[in-house]
Amino acid sequence: AGTNFSTGGALSGAASATLGTASTAYSVSCTNDQNETATASCTVQVVRPAIILVANPASVALGARATIGWVTSGMQSCVVSSPDSATFTSDNANNTAASGSAQTPPLAGSMRFELACETVGGSARAASTTVTLK
Repeated sequence: AGTNFSTGGALSGAASATLGTASTAYSVSCTNDQNETATASCTVQVVRPAIILVANPASVALGARATIGWVTSGMQSCVVSSPDSATFTSDNANNTAASGSAQTPPLAGSMRFELACETVGGSARAASTTVTLK
């Protein structure tokens, strides 16, 4: 028997459950023919996907660099890129950290940076920021 999900009476297998609030407890109890019971339980915490993407500094002098930093929750992987710089994009193609940073090239004008992430559940999320010239 299951708590917060149905076993369908199966002796083994997998089951799906709809997550409720921010945290849901699940347990399964099995009873053998000698009336002995074993129980196992776990709690699943739901993390809402979120991205914080910042440029530091957000405005730089001509030829200066900035750091693009990101912190996420509920993400499996992220890739930072720039539609304005193929070099920046290729240099960071293998940087798939869910939280991290990357250095911009020397800026000759405003440059846009994008972070494309995949959530733990397989959905896509994105954020962008722009570094401008002073």
